[in-house]
Amino acid sequence: MPQRPLRLALLALLGTLTLSACGGTTYFDSSVDGRQPALGSGWTKVKPFEITLPTDEPIDDATDPDLTGPLLVNLWASFCTPCKTELPLLAKLAKDGTLAVAGFTRDRSEDKAREALATAGVTYPNWMDNDARVAVALDGRVPINQIPSSALIRDGKVVAVHIGEFKSTKDVLEGLELK
Repeated sequence: MPQRPLRLALLALLGTLTLSACGGTTYFDSSVDGRQPALGSGWTKVKPFEITLPTDEPIDDATDPDLTGPLLVNLWASFCTPCKTELPLLAKLAKDGTLAVAGFTRDRSEDKAREALATAGVTYPNWMDNDARVAVALDGRVPINQIPSSALIRDGKVVAVHIGEFKSTKDVLEGLELK
């Protein structure tokens, strides 16, 4: 009989630990390999570093992006509501020539990615990236499973990262001011 309260207490503790592991903010140690912290959401300036984008799985007729920039590299997926919310905003900025954008989707289905792009009116180039090669190339500056996330490239180097959804044109353009 005394074992039942102990079991209940252990189950409650296990449940609490499980739930606490699901939340919170991911922080990066800026002392590791000169990485800059990518805290919370929004733009974070990073020590410039070169990046190679995996462009071997284009959606439709995407051509390699111009890395001289400025170029916004956007990580997204059709199953991500905030990603789908920001796609029309990025499409407008790309279409009116304000900013070059290149998208990399974590979708496993190219058809679902195409459908999301068509619904949002996206005409900028996109590639399949279901194995997170772009996030890996960002080398810890963006959490590997955090979408939406973006990186700003100038002269072939990542100079800033943005974690989370862009809510407005102003949110996007603030990154262009980071030198």
